[in-house]
Amino acid sequence: MERHTNHNDERSEREPSIDALHARPRDGAAREAQGDREYLIVHGIESARHEKRDIDPMTARMIAKLLSPSDESALTAFALNGYGRNRDLRAEYLPIYEDPDTTGSVIEAIDWLGAYLVNKENLEPGRTQRPPGAPKLRNLLWQTEMQGDGSPLHVSVRADIPNERIDELADQLQPKLDLHGTAFRAFLLLPDVEATSDNVEESYLECFQGEFEERDQLIRAFTEIDEFAGQLRDIRERYLGGEFVQVDMDGLWVQLNEVWDIVLLEDRYFVFNT
Repeated sequence: MERHTNHNDERSEREPSIDALHARPRDGAAREAQGDREYLIVHGIESARHEKRDIDPMTARMIAKLLSPSDESALTAFALNGYGRNRDLRAEYLPIYEDPDTTGSVIEAIDWLGAYLVNKENLEPGRTQRPPGAPKLRNLLWQTEMQGDGSPLHVSVRADIPNERIDELADQLQPKLDLHGTAFRAFLLLPDVEATSDNVEESYLECFQGEFEERDQLIRAFTEIDEFAGQLRDIRERYLGGEFVQVDMDGLWVQLNEVWDIVLLEDRYFVFNT
């Protein structure tokens, strides 16, 4: 990162600055405000890095302000009020991200902004603590929705995949949905399945373990519950108070969900081993 060279010499000696995306404003007050914004962005990123978390909402909004291509852009609106869909925002920040002339510090700022937006929108954010270092869009999966053949299709895609590629995905997945049915749709709901992967169908075939109408059917298929039932009958007949010994079906269900990926979709349970 370049050294910060705005009006405050003492502060510029202490802190690096994010590289400005556009030429600095000619107006002195505007130039000073941009310098302050860059300074606060660096502090926000460094705090998030140190605490192994996403950047805070205000840092995300300040990054969006620096990236905004115009006053009417989605990034500008997000910078002003903190509202905006990642799909609209990424349409503006991904071209900057992929531009070979974009500086390393701006790319890193977009990584942090993208990670914030992805984890904010994802239905299952997963971890509560970020690994050390800066996030990378290519290592993040964004959960999004597209229109399938008559019904919404929920998938996870790599966070650096452009919107145009995602728009083509529904047509590419439809033959696989026609072949494998609801089970494949359930597989795509898993938060670690990348829908644009070339081997997504192969992964489905390797991971799919079966589908069940009832929870108890699933439990019986993946445990020795029927064998336990015979042993319980012996206990109830032989020991005082044996009638109070019961199988904890809810406890078994919790354990099964820790071992297998189980998706409830259209009133059926689908089991995967990912």
